[in-house]
Amino acid sequence: MSNSAVIRSCATLNEAYIVCELLNSRGIRASIDNANHAAVNWFIVAALGGVHVRVPASQFQEAKLVIISQVEEADELLFQGRDRYDAPTKHHRWKAISMLIIWFELLSLPFMTFLVWLEGIIPAHWVSQHDTDPYAITYAYGAGLPPDFNGESGLLLLLLIVALVGWDLASTRLPRSTKETTE
Repeated sequence: MSNSAVIRSCATLNEAYIVCELLNSRGIRASIDNANHAAVNWFIVAALGGVHVRVPASQFQEAKLVIISQVEEADELLFQGRDRYDAPTKHHRWKAISMLIIWFELLSLPFMTFLVWLEGIIPAHWVSQHDTDPYAITYAYGAGLPPDFNGESGLLLLLLIVALVGWDLASTRLPRSTKETTE
């Protein structure tokens, strides 16, 4: 924009978008100088001096008054919505439980128990035996992976995680109905 001036230097790209849209909604042609650069390299925005919102020089004073009036009205708008009560969202425990089952493959425990039971029933000569090659196992499961938690340490880790998730689920309180809160 030729003949323009920076009205505001914002810390984040989102703040710059808000200021730019505020000014555009009031009829002031505002633009963001380094929006694409800030979106890609957001970590160097401070080195660039922030994200600049630019307006035409002829509308600079009007844009300044719009921003100042919006900041002064912000307190009033916040206090207007203060008495309104939004009920907290309901927690869905089944989501946490299902994610726990999926994450720790808890359904594989009964399946593996079934396979062990089935192995005891099926005669050994029905199943072909193969020699296991340690290199094939390493290739299949990754050579650089850390060892799994096996034995007591794995059981303790699993019990600790289950205890933490159980404590979180037990400490979550469901919201009261609106009838109880109004009385």
